[in-house]
Amino acid sequence: MELLDWRAEIEWLQQPSEIPTGYDPDLWSADTWILHAMYEGEVLDEDSSSQEWLNIQTHGGDGALAGEPSALGESSPGFRLTYPGGGLGKALGHSEGDARVLWSDYLERTGAPGRSVRMPPCFRWFKEFSFRAHMRPPSEGSTDFESFQAMIEVLVAASPQGASTRVLWYFWDWVATHQHHDFESEVWIGELSDLVPMYLNDGRQFTPQNIWPDDRTWLVCIDYDLMATHVRGSESLISAIRRHPVLETTQYKRVRRADSDRTQD
Repeated sequence: MELLDWRAEIEWLQQPSEIPTGYDPDLWSADTWILHAMYEGEVLDEDSSSQEWLNIQTHGGDGALAGEPSALGESSPGFRLTYPGGGLGKALGHSEGDARVLWSDYLERTGAPGRSVRMPPCFRWFKEFSFRAHMRPPSEGSTDFESFQAMIEVLVAASPQGASTRVLWYFWDWVATHQHHDFESEVWIGELSDLVPMYLNDGRQFTPQNIWPDDRTWLVCIDYDLMATHVRGSESLISAIRRHPVLETTQYKRVRRADSDRTQD
């Protein structure tokens, strides 16, 4: 792996007035959204939300705060942060006995608005401002590991050079560390085979915001503010992602602010 000049490497991705939480130019013929996995565990109290359970956990019933959340959603003893999503950053797994719940099933079960909110997949797609305490909501800002690994499998199979395909990945400075100082944005180049070990071992809280091959035949966008990973590429690649048994996908046309303003006029 090699560190490159990040400013030069992301210039082709940048759009006017776009903030760098994940660059997502519309330059390919097809696209799909990979919905980050969510899980359901033992029902603790069907009437309790995660926020209510959080209050119980942190205050211990006597008003004494048992744990302080970090900016990243990390847990300290007695603290469980699950509001309003599954936590910011990587999601490495789930508890034994938890069952995966498809977004489509959960949205139907709860009568949530889903795509009707006219925003990409995020916590606003769900009916509750906070999830029930037995739910492990989707991760925000990073693909969960199960979905990330499956996505890389598809990209390897679709690439002529397979796992040896040369790819670049971009970390926006603030997202990478969740700090406002002492870090500069980075672009790295390596191989597709580097990405799963990187997820597990690079010590970062977040996945890269963008991943693309050096021939630019596809693009992965993992927006810091969303609960889904956007993949753009050829019709055959996107079809393969949609067919993968691990990946839950959806179609959503992302509306740019300028387009939205014109629509309202």
